[in-house]
Amino acid sequence: MFEIGSLRVDMGNPGLRIIKNMFKQVKSIMKNALLVLKTPSLLKRGTPLLWPIQRAYTEWVLESKNQGEAELIRTLTNINQTEIKKIMAETNFEVHARIQYAFVRIIKPSLMVETGVDRGLSSVAILTAMERNQEGELYSIDLPTETRLTDGTIYRNTAEIGKLVPQELRHRWHLILGDARKELPKLLDELKSIDIFLHDSLHTEEHMMWEFQTAWPYIRNGGLLLSHDIGVSFLKFVTKRKEKNWGCSGYYATKLGVIVKIIH
Repeated sequence: MFEIGSLRVDMGNPGLRIIKNMFKQVKSIMKNALLVLKTPSLLKRGTPLLWPIQRAYTEWVLESKNQGEAELIRTLTNINQTEIKKIMAETNFEVHARIQYAFVRIIKPSLMVETGVDRGLSSVAILTAMERNQEGELYSIDLPTETRLTDGTIYRNTAEIGKLVPQELRHRWHLILGDARKELPKLLDELKSIDIFLHDSLHTEEHMMWEFQTAWPYIRNGGLLLSHDIGVSFLKFVTKRKEKNWGCSGYYATKLGVIVKIIH
């Protein structure tokens, strides 16, 4: 229940939820417009008004498409709920890793590529699913963080990358340390075709769009493109390609997006 002047609105009515959503988006536009004015570098994304409106529109569309994890998997794979529940019960990973695990168990990829590893939570989920499938190899690309020591020496921290991946799963894992801008095109040219691509590296709109466009031609028919922390670039990519087989799950800032590549 909330009030507009003397009007009390019962949000239990599904139709009236639209009103709350509209107020939420107006608030988002104002908040992001202020952010643009405070952060001049954001002007390259658009004018102080255009970019916030675009961002608010993206929030609106993604919220309307948002589904629970099991429902998202069912919608995009046509696997029945009973089978999905059995697959989900195989693991206690956190929500996004659980979704990735389920898609790998269902799609049974031979080749999968991910960008952005960090400690390797997603990598563990993917490799665990591949091990259960008794099939698949994962290629991961990550850029080591750099620290400048007091004497000026550049220290590259690689110890943290993939530290969660246990030894018994590493026979299916190929870790590439380097910049995705350089390593991803080279890797995809070598592999020729992949079953699943996962973006989880630099989450700027420009870089995300570049990764989507770079990986898409190499994804086989029926394969998947997944992305963490989706936003404007993800929706632009879906819209430009006129993709209908896509969905997302989670809170706006950390949503996981999935696109099924269907060649008609």
